[in-house]
Amino acid sequence: MYGTFVSLCLPDIDNDSVRLKYEGEYPVYTNPEVYAILQASPYFDDVQEVYEYVNNGGTSYSTSKGSSNTVSANLSISVGAYVSSEIQLIGAGEVEVELSYGASFEYANTKTTEYEITYNAAGGGSDQVVLYCLKYMYYEYSIYDPIARKWEPVVMPVCLGPSTSIIDVADYDKVARRSKGLNEIYNNILNNTAGDPATYQTLGGKLKYAYQSGGNNNYSSVNASSGADQTQTISVTDENEYSTEVFIEANEKLGAGGGGLGNKVIVGVTSSQHAGLGHTYVSSNGVTYSGTVDNVPADCTGFSFDWQLRVNTAKLNSDSDSVFVIGYDVKNVVRPARMPMGLSVVDTTRNSVSLEWSPSNDADYYEVCIVDAGGNYNSKAVVPYTVTDYEVKGLYSNRTYTFAVRALQANGSKSLFSRPATATTLQDSSNFHITKNPDDTNTFAGGNAEFAANAVYYDGDGVNQSVGYNWQVNTDNGWRSVSTGGSNPTLRLTDVSDEMDGNEYRCRVYYNDITLYTKTATLTVNKADSKVMLLAHNDTENKDLSDGSVVRASGSETTKVENVTKERNLITVTSGVREYILVSDGTNYMWKDSNENYYPCSVSVKKDSDGYVDESQTFKASDVGGAAYGVSESDFIADIDGNTYKLTSVNADDYAGEKVSYASDDVTYDRILAKWVSEDGSKNFYLLGNTSGSEDSTVYYYVADSESGSFTMTSKKTLNVSDTVKVVQTDLKSVYQTKTVRSETTGAEVTYTGDKITLSCQPKSLSGEDVQGDVEFVITGPESKRIAGKYDRANGCYTAQWEPSGQGIYNVYVYFAGNKQYNDSISDSMSIYTSFEGKTNMNLTMQDNVRYGDSVKMSLEKVSYDNTGKLQDITDDSEYTVKIKNNKTGEFEDTDKYELANGVFIPKSIGMFQITASNGGDKTQKNINVGRAQLEIAAQDTEKSVNDSVRECEDAVITGLKAWDTDIMPQRDRDYELRSYGVSGCCRVYMI
Repeated sequence: MYGTFVSLCLPDIDNDSVRLKYEGEYPVYTNPEVYAILQASPYFDDVQEVYEYVNNGGTSYSTSKGSSNTVSANLSISVGAYVSSEIQLIGAGEVEVELSYGASFEYANTKTTEYEITYNAAGGGSDQVVLYCLKYMYYEYSIYDPIARKWEPVVMPVCLGPSTSIIDVADYDKVARRSKGLNEIYNNILNNTAGDPATYQTLGGKLKYAYQSGGNNNYSSVNASSGADQTQTISVTDENEYSTEVFIEANEKLGAGGGGLGNKVIVGVTSSQHAGLGHTYVSSNGVTYSGTVDNVPADCTGFSFDWQLRVNTAKLNSDSDSVFVIGYDVKNVVRPARMPMGLSVVDTTRNSVSLEWSPSNDADYYEVCIVDAGGNYNSKAVVPYTVTDYEVKGLYSNRTYTFAVRALQANGSKSLFSRPATATTLQDSSNFHITKNPDDTNTFAGGNAEFAANAVYYDGDGVNQSVGYNWQVNTDNGWRSVSTGGSNPTLRLTDVSDEMDGNEYRCRVYYNDITLYTKTATLTVNKADSKVMLLAHNDTENKDLSDGSVVRASGSETTKVENVTKERNLITVTSGVREYILVSDGTNYMWKDSNENYYPCSVSVKKDSDGYVDESQTFKASDVGGAAYGVSESDFIADIDGNTYKLTSVNADDYAGEKVSYASDDVTYDRILAKWVSEDGSKNFYLLGNTSGSEDSTVYYYVADSESGSFTMTSKKTLNVSDTVKVVQTDLKSVYQTKTVRSETTGAEVTYTGDKITLSCQPKSLSGEDVQGDVEFVITGPESKRIAGKYDRANGCYTAQWEPSGQGIYNVYVYFAGNKQYNDSISDSMSIYTSFEGKTNMNLTMQDNVRYGDSVKMSLEKVSYDNTGKLQDITDDSEYTVKIKNNKTGEFEDTDKYELANGVFIPKSIGMFQITASNGGDKTQKNINVGRAQLEIAAQDTEKSVNDSVRECEDAVITGLKAWDTDIMPQRDRDYELRSYGVSGCCRVYMI
């Protein structure tokens, strides 16, 4: 049709034979644009779940007159942009220029089409987005060039008007996440959750105010009523116009060098110019926005909110025009606790039924009820919010029961009862239960997915009877049976589409009239899960390796010669600022301070074979015990100019009244304090005190027949160790302790050659098909590295070569990075032990970080390569020493704050422990960090109802308390008040 108009407006201005012939046509669509966002009318999802009360509610947007004015670009620009061969043709001659202008005249005329469109988002559903795009018909012609004497192609686009559609915002966001340049609507424009009025707020953020219904205070109220609804309407008479530049998206017909009629047609940008067809102007007159919100049912007291219809505009994508957001401003939301959803029966016996439900995010407790024939809800149990399953016991066999559950809050608020679940108990000793629930599954668009379930039914004779399977799917519109393949234990979905993303699946398992439901599993359509397994082969020995294998390592080490010397050191301890030295007369040991005072040694001293104190013995300040020993003097000796005289003491009564005087340095000494006499009686010796001078002082003075003068005095001091033990001071000598000092002398360097290892894997889908992508072998240990796998086409797997270096334990795993269809995956880790050939090393394996009082398993392994490629058995007894780090000094010190027996270590202190293991002359060491443990206090009866008539305190149950720490707890049988999350209560400490 359009081709005839083009052919009629081609003037032959210079008698050239201009010929144009029609060749074909095909449609092209512009990228879809967002026109409006319709927020779902606010409603309570749990009330809708039970009552399905939303009948009239919804959000609508209608136009009484709409127009789409499309102004196409003139043909010369279109030709230059879309047909590269025509760029040269345009400047080739007059004929072609006239052709361009002639054709552009026809298509430059404005074409107006009126549309009347109403968009509606139904109540009780999800948020919606209105999309539109423009459809163009591309007409292909051939034009004859008389100069070149050949036919050239010409492509002419004609706009056929807009196409519109409405989809869920969630579906739009899925596309946006995968498309560069598109922003998601949720958490960007909308932040509400359909079914939760408290989350509705259309103002703020990126939204700009446009219209509101009836002014600032025109809010309608939703409350309990008998099915009434309320509507607010906004009518706009002003014309609103906006434009968008249209870009054509490359498709199979026109893209990547392909085109109609076999010609090269380039779509997009040529000569750095936009290949735009023009601007599309969308305008509207008399727009009407409407929102209808249903009141809640009459018996749903406690549910209410105020609302107002509002229209806003927002910038969604950086290169797009503003879009309308028709939504709601909601305030003063009042509601009880949220109802738990998805109550289902998962197991039945002859006298019990097991229930499960999805949690309510504001519950403190759940109340489980049996609904009797009269419709009464009879409470069976109250469980804490952490419990979402319950086994109802004490039921009659072969009887049908109906159950419901509701949420309770500590303030007394109660939710609606959930949709009921019905179950029939079994006869006699029959047993019916689910043994496998389906798991969440990932796959890609066009891929496959599987869900599996299983259940068993044993009749009264113990015979396993066949059960039926009925798979169901929930696509946000309630549960329904799947259309095909839903009667087997495994549901297989093939050629999965994007629209199936988020679908929930469960299986109804039945035997006769008895039904159970599995847990719900979710299908995610993005990428499928993959799996990968690591294989290792010792090429040197031609052996497959498994977890715990031993191989030879490459590397080098320098031989070392140990030198042992002995040092002798005085034994000292310090208390405050005073230092004590250990002394002995060979039999008795005591401590001497700097003032020549002697103190008892409170510990027994061990000596080695050389007579020195054994180097294993340690001393501390507390080993200095008791008061200083008393001292007595005897064997007085006088020295006069090198001549010595043994003296005998004279009693004080015998020299009473005797007068002796000696003057020195203007001081007179004439008080006799003591007197001695020489053995031959020729000389008298005195200790004289002064009677003049400023200070008291003494002097030794002797008198003979023909001489007198001063002398020096010595005496033998005796320590009174006990009534029977006396120790002469001069017999005490310092005691020494031997310390062994070891040093090493460097010798020659020895080089070792290791085994050659081939690592391999083949990523697969969960159903076993081979998967391709990037693979990396990750190696940690004495030398860490990551090796990219190379695909071995001959063997159909990825491989890498590795030569272990250094002794120790390597952990090896393979990482598959995934691809466009499959998620990444990691294999199980393989431990490979390495040793230099002919050498042995030891490894102590245990957790690096534990908690106070944990039982930590230790594993001591000797690694030495032999032909078996396995670890050696440790047959000798191993010895362990344990130290703890002193945070002040940074040194590790001996400690007794631990238990160690049968390969289990229990720390009784927090901090850094150092454990040294010795076996057969080999040693290894390990540091572990010990953190604080957790102590829990809980009620004995966790099913006690919040409105229980008995309000007396019960003893609390304390878990996590270590047996050696009971003395740090509060007093038993004393009441304490506990506060948590704003709720207070009392408890009594009860030790277990």
